[in-house]
Amino acid sequence: MRDRSENFKPDDNQPMLFNFSEPEPGLAPEPPAARREPETVTPNPVPELHDVLSEPALEPRAWGREVWRFILTWRLQFGIGLALAVIGWVWLRPSVQAQSSPPSRSETAKPSVVSEPPAIPREITPAIAVEPKTTATPPPSQPATPPKFAGQPKITWSSATIDAPSIAMTFDDGPHATNTPKLLAMLKQRNIKATFFLVGECAKQYPEIVKRIVAEGHEIANHSWSHPNLAKLSDEALRSQLQRTQDAIVAACGVKPAIMRPPYGELTSRQRQWVNAEFGYKIILWDVDPLDWKIRNADHVAHEIIGHTHNGSIILSHDIHATTVAAMPETLDALLAKGFHFVKVSELLALEKSSTSVEPSAPPVVAEPPAKPAPKKSPKRRK
Repeated sequence: MRDRSENFKPDDNQPMLFNFSEPEPGLAPEPPAARREPETVTPNPVPELHDVLSEPALEPRAWGREVWRFILTWRLQFGIGLALAVIGWVWLRPSVQAQSSPPSRSETAKPSVVSEPPAIPREITPAIAVEPKTTATPPPSQPATPPKFAGQPKITWSSATIDAPSIAMTFDDGPHATNTPKLLAMLKQRNIKATFFLVGECAKQYPEIVKRIVAEGHEIANHSWSHPNLAKLSDEALRSQLQRTQDAIVAACGVKPAIMRPPYGELTSRQRQWVNAEFGYKIILWDVDPLDWKIRNADHVAHEIIGHTHNGSIILSHDIHATTVAAMPETLDALLAKGFHFVKVSELLALEKSSTSVEPSAPPVVAEPPAKPAPKKSPKRRK
């Protein structure tokens, strides 16, 4: 194939647009382009510790500089605002206090002092004793409403007001399987009669001991079924406690109790009236308490009972504690030596002088008649 460049002949009359034969004056000819070898990508080696430490510190990035600029600007604005707030508070505080605080004593206006006119001398007359004039007080429009159970006979006793040296020994929370029979033997040996306030659960469990108590001449009384605080119970729960115990006692010995003692001595005034109305019970408390349930010591029990018993005393003790039963021989002998006579609680109440006295917590309210005006008397002169 023939090269067309051989037949190409430039026309002298036409200008040459490009001249590839000669380079432009003043420029060196370009060397031939070298052949580029393909670049091979090699993984960056892990830098050594001394290389990292020896590298110069990098310049912070643009976003880091913006963050620091924002923080510095915010701090400056916050500081200026806080300073202005403090200055304003210090400046305005005296005026606010002046408006809110009450005026002091020195600032309050003093009342104007009005001078009294000179006293006019007058004749001195002798003093005349004039009795105060009494006026009749009209009766109230409606009489005072008496308490619900006012005027009822006395139903609660802690002791009996008598002159005779009679006392009542009482034992609570029984009967006990072993302690109560021992105590009954001690009482029988000394011909002493006592009163036993029985818990219904125990009475049901030991009916033979209940029967023996009655057979030997002692008094049986109600002390609730399970020994709860009766003052915290409803009327229905209270009825259940007393009724179940009464049924257990009647089933064991055929005797219905006439008195009861609330556990811990806790029974409200209304409940006492309710119990008396429902069961006919008299409520028996005590005035001698040796704390035998707390201090289990026979000598202590004997010392407390002997030292605090007086005419008409109702002595509290518990035959469920062995220490109490162990203290009874010394206690009973000492009281007999002092001349005391042991009776049952019902007998002690019968000996009280005023059997018709009323409850101290609910005295009867009697309307007073209207007062009559006092007769006028002529004034008398003092001598």
